[in-house]
Amino acid sequence: MRSKFQDSDVSVSTSESGSRFDGGCLIAFVVSFYLFSSRPNSSQDPSLQRLIIAGWRVFKSAGFEQIRLVDDVGVSSSDCDYRNAFWTVVSRYISFVETMHSLKSAALDSPVPCASQGSSLVITINSHELFSGGVPVAIHVLRDMYNFGQSSSRGAASVSTNVNRFCHALKIDATPRQIVFYQSGVGTGSLGHIYKDVAGGTGLGLDDNVLDAYTFILNNYLPDDEIYIYGFSRGAFTARVLAGLIIRIGIFVKAYSWELKRAFKAYRGGTDEFDKYCKTLAWKCKKDIEKEGRPRSQKVKIKVVGCWDTVGSMGGPEYSAAKHAFAFYDPRLLGGIEHAFHALALDEIRYAFTPTLWYLPEGAEEDINLEQCWFPGVHTNVGGGYSDQHLADLTLAWMVDRCRPFLEFDEDYISMCIKLDHEPQTINSALRRENGGYDLVYPGWALGRLYDSYRDSGMKLWKYRTPAAYDLPGPTNESIHASVRERWVKDPKWRPKSLEHFEPKEKEDGTYEWVRKATKDGWIYKGQKELVIAEREFPEDKGSFEWRLRYGN
Repeated sequence: MRSKFQDSDVSVSTSESGSRFDGGCLIAFVVSFYLFSSRPNSSQDPSLQRLIIAGWRVFKSAGFEQIRLVDDVGVSSSDCDYRNAFWTVVSRYISFVETMHSLKSAALDSPVPCASQGSSLVITINSHELFSGGVPVAIHVLRDMYNFGQSSSRGAASVSTNVNRFCHALKIDATPRQIVFYQSGVGTGSLGHIYKDVAGGTGLGLDDNVLDAYTFILNNYLPDDEIYIYGFSRGAFTARVLAGLIIRIGIFVKAYSWELKRAFKAYRGGTDEFDKYCKTLAWKCKKDIEKEGRPRSQKVKIKVVGCWDTVGSMGGPEYSAAKHAFAFYDPRLLGGIEHAFHALALDEIRYAFTPTLWYLPEGAEEDINLEQCWFPGVHTNVGGGYSDQHLADLTLAWMVDRCRPFLEFDEDYISMCIKLDHEPQTINSALRRENGGYDLVYPGWALGRLYDSYRDSGMKLWKYRTPAAYDLPGPTNESIHASVRERWVKDPKWRPKSLEHFEPKEKEDGTYEWVRKATKDGWIYKGQKELVIAEREFPEDKGSFEWRLRYGN
């Protein structure tokens, strides 16, 4: 939720995804507001403004923050009648709830005909900023579901991450419908820096994020819907945990929603306890079919899990302070996930941000399309959030193009992203002016500003990344993006430690690969004398986001 009594707009974002609404708080707020606003000349009273903001926080505590309800009420700080603004919000909120209730009832009893039978549910968990401008959500029949996650916190004034921009890039009036669930993620609460630091460092809040996103799916899933889950940083870790949970236990029908609490308790109990629970659940589902004709949980597949530079809580498993808190989470790539896309940062060296790569489980090579691609830049260069977004544009374009076969995107928004990448001087940004305007000139494809996240963070420990050198029990399907070679050639000073001893080599067919020679006599990596990573071929489709971003068309 955001509330802003300045620059002529008052905005409230709401969602029905929360289930912890305190009706008593709302009633008390409405009564207090009525008594207070009935005083003479109270319409512009600053105290009334504070009361309205407090009331909106009640709405936020209920979880009504995901679907945009009110965009521009049309009041300004100089002539604002806060009473009218408030009642506008309340009336639209009531109308919104009634609309959503009727839509959900219709969807459950007699689904509204769509162009195709199934739809998409998109879940997004962001990294380090609150939404500015609201979530691009169409209030339609809830048949398409997407889950987007964001992780660490930089505050509401931060530049948008790629999770944010991916949300905006989705076509609102697509057929089938595309409904977006947005979650700010671990460490992005509104309780101040201390809470954010603790939450980010220990995983506090990750449980709630997983359960809230799962509950949203539980409340809205219909047979033949497709589920998409996206996240950045710790939000990517959360997204992967959510995906694993869905694959293992399925989606409970509403009558058995109480099972979720029991399931998650078993999940937190560790592998043995959760395996035992899953076996018991399978037995219960079998009995349900015999007695009621349907199981309490529906087994589902996940169409796409898309991640930008996954880390756990302050590095998750690698970080001793958070290792215990994350011990029970399982971010593995499980069968039932059809496509997994992961953008990784070559230049990130903070030990606390060691990446968590996927690997294919045994026998899954034919069933799961796994792509993990390395890009130039540090963690937030890749996931987005710096004022210079040139490097973030690379991974955004890559992710959008990976998902084009399944989702519909707003071509006008994509064209705007390309225009701003090539003509950054057209962006009116106070943040950029304060930072010297270094990003107001187009630097060239793949040559955007590379930030020093290590020095900026004040962290003391570092750990260099090395592509394809993570000792995992299955194939990781890693590649290096063409932008890496472009920057390597155009900027001779750019030689990241992650590519030490690597050199790009052209193959006979004209494609490239990156080769790391043995660093000393007798040095062998997994039985090979040299390490070879393929360069991902650049798309030839002139209509793709990547091609247009590179060549400006």
